[in-house]
Amino acid sequence: MSTELNREAAWLDYCWHCSSIDTVSVDITAGDAYLQRTSLEYAITQTVEEFKDLLNDNIESSFDLAGAYLSYDFYTIELPTDQEAKIIVEVTNGSLVHVDIMPGDCALRGTIGTRSLDCLYGFKCEVYTTQANVAELSGEYRIIISGEDVKGTIKAFIGQEVCSDSFDSENAPFCSEVGSWKWSGESDSATQKDDYAEYLYETIQPWFEFEYLQSAVCGQNELPDKTEESLKKFACQVAFPPCSDMGYGQLPDYDVCTDIEESSGVTFTQAGFDELNCNHNYFTGGVVWVGPGDDDAPIKKNDEQNSTPAADLLLILLIIPILVIILIIALIIYFVTKEPATETAQQMDYIKN
Repeated sequence: MSTELNREAAWLDYCWHCSSIDTVSVDITAGDAYLQRTSLEYAITQTVEEFKDLLNDNIESSFDLAGAYLSYDFYTIELPTDQEAKIIVEVTNGSLVHVDIMPGDCALRGTIGTRSLDCLYGFKCEVYTTQANVAELSGEYRIIISGEDVKGTIKAFIGQEVCSDSFDSENAPFCSEVGSWKWSGESDSATQKDDYAEYLYETIQPWFEFEYLQSAVCGQNELPDKTEESLKKFACQVAFPPCSDMGYGQLPDYDVCTDIEESSGVTFTQAGFDELNCNHNYFTGGVVWVGPGDDDAPIKKNDEQNSTPAADLLLILLIIPILVIILIIALIIYFVTKEPATETAQQMDYIKN
């Protein structure tokens, strides 16, 4: 609803009371200002706006909130429960827009999953559903953009659409030397990510090299090539989180950690980075949980995981009967040899007497 005078508005859907702007404004035409006038004339203009479906209509939509008064644009999206989703709002012209993201179900508004953002020109406003908050950000959602004389775009991505394409030697000269993979993040930030990976490597590498040289044989004055390559790959997987099939950014691979420690003989703990120890649950494919009562026993590599607890239990069950049989035989021998000896001693006593 809007007025002809000041263009104030209240966006409404099937449950208008959910609006953060719950006042209906009207345009009052007073006519001649007679003090004795007891009634006024007014008009209400109602406008019905449809919510644009971000995923089904178009992955990227543009909004143009023209004029020097508050205007609105309306969107809807179905956020999945088993995949990551990302919503990006970017102002391309003007100062800022206000973004309200809330469940389509009125009963849920104000309790879970509600987001309010002020998006400034030159910055990207990003809302993610992650493995941590997917319980709150799932199902039907409404997105209301409001602003004055501002333009911009809104995009939505689901699953692997969240992931950026593999980096290359042009935008990531450091990390492209150790491989390339789809990663969770914005492709236009690849150069900055690459710079961070190189910084992280240069921070960690000297500590491993120092510990390695302390125990290295004569003539060795640098880390093995395998260790250098694995340290670089670790730093790059931190900077460029590998994307899962569901679109979630993952932590570095467990095998990368063990390659570092096995090739150098130096653990992350010895190098001064105990929180990155391979026996902790920091790595993808490694220890699942470390908590009270755990002994931090190293996890077996993939090619060693064929030895199951069931097989170990079977071996124990076979050993126990053998031990019991050996004990029984030992007892029989003991009692058999003891009885003749006792009889002989009795006979000797009889002769002496």
